[in-house]
Amino acid sequence: MGRICMSSFKVHVLSVLILFSGIPDLMACGAIEGKGLHCTFLTSSGEIPVEENIDEEMFFYFKNLEILEPYLLTNKTPVAVGSKNHGPYDLSSDAMTWGEGRFLVDRDTWGLTVRSVVDIHFNCQLLASPLKKIMDHYRPQIERLMSGATSSE
Repeated sequence: MGRICMSSFKVHVLSVLILFSGIPDLMACGAIEGKGLHCTFLTSSGEIPVEENIDEEMFFYFKNLEILEPYLLTNKTPVAVGSKNHGPYDLSSDAMTWGEGRFLVDRDTWGLTVRSVVDIHFNCQLLASPLKKIMDHYRPQIERLMSGATSSE
């Protein structure tokens, strides 16, 4: 009797191991879910094409296996933070890409390269609680815009 239980236990353990070994990328994506990146310029702003419209600081947030880029919605009342959905990201042991390969993060250095006519480079920091950091970044701008709107009325 004990021998049968041990065999079925081994079969169960083996089944679980086979299941998880077949989906390592999904497990890796889950590990980064809910986190984010705070990226700052490494490239000289004089080298960036005007049409790129890239800020010196960028944030990205990982949600539902997709990557979102927050930005300030100044055409809304009240002013708010919106987000551009870049779609799903690809994650490997050494890199992360999204936007059809336009955005590339080296997972060892957390350096971000935005591929364009001229590659644009950022130094990034992984954020465990990105929403707070994102709101802290935009709060002074929102307050400045809101105080300007109320003083002009």
